[in-house]
Amino acid sequence: MRKEVFEDKAKKHVSWELFWKIITFTLIGLVIFIYSLINIVNNKTSILSIIGLIMGILIFIYGVFAIKRNYKKNVK
Repeated sequence: MRKEVFEDKAKKHVSWELFWKIITFTLIGLVIFIYSLINIVNNKTSILSIIGLIMGILIFIYGVFAIKRNYKKNVK
């Protein structure tokens, strides 16, 4: 009985570590998106700015879905 409780706590601890990694990943995607958007607004439009804009959006969306999926696992 005690061993099972300890294993459950360990699993939740690992999943929360993953949760924080996903949050930082999502914030990095948001920073890339904002930086690329600022470059485009300041008329420094280049291929890298457009690629950064697309990658930032994709990383942010992926991070949001990963947070939702991981949060549901932690709540249950």
